[in-house]
Amino acid sequence: MYYLRISDLSRLLSGGQCKAIGYKSPKKVPEREPLPPLWLDPPEASFRLGDVRLTGNASVRAAIAARAWAENAADPTTLSDLVMAIPSSLDRISLVEAGRSWRRGIHTHVTFELDIAPDPLYNRITQNMAAHNESIGVFADLADSKQFNSKPGDVRAALTPFLANTSVGVGNYKWMLYGDDDTVFYLNNVLELVQGLDHNMPYLITDHVWWPDHRDGRDHFIHANRRAPRCLPCNYRDPLAANKSLVQGQFAAVPACPCTPQVLCEVDNVGAFNRGGCGFNYFHPGNWYFLHGGAGAIISSGLMRQNAFEEVKDYILSHKFTSGDSMFTQVVHDVIHVLPTDPGYGFFRPHIRMFDPGWRGEIARGPEDEQTSDLGNDPGGIIER
Repeated sequence: MYYLRISDLSRLLSGGQCKAIGYKSPKKVPEREPLPPLWLDPPEASFRLGDVRLTGNASVRAAIAARAWAENAADPTTLSDLVMAIPSSLDRISLVEAGRSWRRGIHTHVTFELDIAPDPLYNRITQNMAAHNESIGVFADLADSKQFNSKPGDVRAALTPFLANTSVGVGNYKWMLYGDDDTVFYLNNVLELVQGLDHNMPYLITDHVWWPDHRDGRDHFIHANRRAPRCLPCNYRDPLAANKSLVQGQFAAVPACPCTPQVLCEVDNVGAFNRGGCGFNYFHPGNWYFLHGGAGAIISSGLMRQNAFEEVKDYILSHKFTSGDSMFTQVVHDVIHVLPTDPGYGFFRPHIRMFDPGWRGEIARGPEDEQTSDLGNDPGGIIER
């Protein structure tokens, strides 16, 4: 797993909303086995991204994979190639500070709602910025309205990756980690995941995506939902693929470079797209089809290179959204024309999700919503397993 929410851990440690599960004697933990090869071995080929039109064609994928392997062999991705983009607010500075321990070694860009120099909270975060390799962006809260019907800081949350990209410079990093201010990434595992991928390819990587299920004549908004349309990484392979069937109802994802709506439309097995023009039948990206911000995502510099900040900002301010993570997903689709890529390891292993701590069963709205039944998904269950 690559992610854990501080709020979930704090709730568990404090005893809130958790049932005692009893003491179990510790088990001997076996040495970790290396991940199976999820990408083809580097073929003997050379390739430049601009030489061909980006497509899902297998030969093109092989050429792109060759380039990625060659570049990674010559210049392996390290912590200095990562950037963390965090949307926050001044009243949540403690969470930002708490994450400094695990973010050591990478640059972090945090966006707040204001930068009033005399404000003690602002001074508190800025006085140690240099020591912790941090930069700060500012985007004010927007008043609640029919257009932005969730939280005043949602627009800031959606713009944070683009603000970070502008601040750091797209040529100064390879991969951006995007998550809430209580989201934790395990950096060594992140490095292992991206080593076989081309950071110049437009990638939005996560396996925790919202998607509605139709039951009882109603839509049930579920995350993470294995029915959500998504791709697999470029030239992905898995030793289980030959003899392992998909979970019933799971989207039949395929490798793609990059993950475009056209690629997903061709393999759609859940009725997400209309067959006439490959448009979305109902759940357009951003409308209950979006990455879960609390679980986070990994964004390639190649994706961020495809946009201009002012274009993105103007788009967001002229549309209606549900939340910050839905805004971001819709912008990536409508402006950049890319959809999520599943990292792949859990695709044929339904008990594994790489951007989630492992809540069991279906989650309607989310375990963070105290008034919502989570069908047995509790922090104690995670520890018990």
